[in-house]
Amino acid sequence: MNQIFDIDINIMENVDLVIIEEIEEKCKNGKSLTKDEALYFLSYISYKVRDLLIKSKHENIDGYNFSGDCTNAQSMLKHYFDDLNLKSIPVQTNRIFFNVLQHSFIIVYLLEEDKLVPYLVDPTYNQFFDVDKCLTSKYVIKDGIIKWTPDPGYFILKENDANQEVIKKFLKYGFMELTRDNAIIYGDSFYFTQTGLSKKVYDTLSSINGLYLKFFLNSNFEISKSKNNLKSNGLLLEPIKDSKKTNNKTV
Repeated sequence: MNQIFDIDINIMENVDLVIIEEIEEKCKNGKSLTKDEALYFLSYISYKVRDLLIKSKHENIDGYNFSGDCTNAQSMLKHYFDDLNLKSIPVQTNRIFFNVLQHSFIIVYLLEEDKLVPYLVDPTYNQFFDVDKCLTSKYVIKDGIIKWTPDPGYFILKENDANQEVIKKFLKYGFMELTRDNAIIYGDSFYFTQTGLSKKVYDTLSSINGLYLKFFLNSNFEISKSKNNLKSNGLLLEPIKDSKKTNNKTV
């Protein structure tokens, strides 16, 4: 895939599953994680989701952009976080904004240093950064109305260097802390794909971006895939302990 940023996604070939299992048990029992544990855990989860998605399509990680995989990824994460008693919130962009590019992601709360910290987890955001979908020629305005827009990556290119660095790291690892500033960077990239408005109204309404964090955290979107559906497609992500039980039953 030819993308606007030269980003190698995070690959964890030597995951310490003992540590992951310990972290999962901490989460399940409501025990606090260190910052390092939280980051290692989320890195692993994002990697596992991507790995399962790629294997289900019999693709190679170097040539795959996760196009159309967001609903599967969201469902995989939601069921997994539920199994660990973690509060998570599924979000769909077109339930937050009108006439925007549809995309699904999830927010999860981790107890970190005895404080609940929200993280935005989206291992498939990379699909919006293909060069041919982020061209100025994709921006079509007719009779003062926005008819078509480039993908979100185009609007990230319009951001300052600091914000671009936030997104580059996000593209690599598939998650980031959900702060107000990060919500604005991420949310704007979808807001500006809005069509059907005049350019004047479009620019005026963009002032709501300070409310993105509130909108995301109050989402009531329902996931689309059951555990059985995911399992039948080789996409069910299970906690280590549950996976051991499943493997023992099939031996």
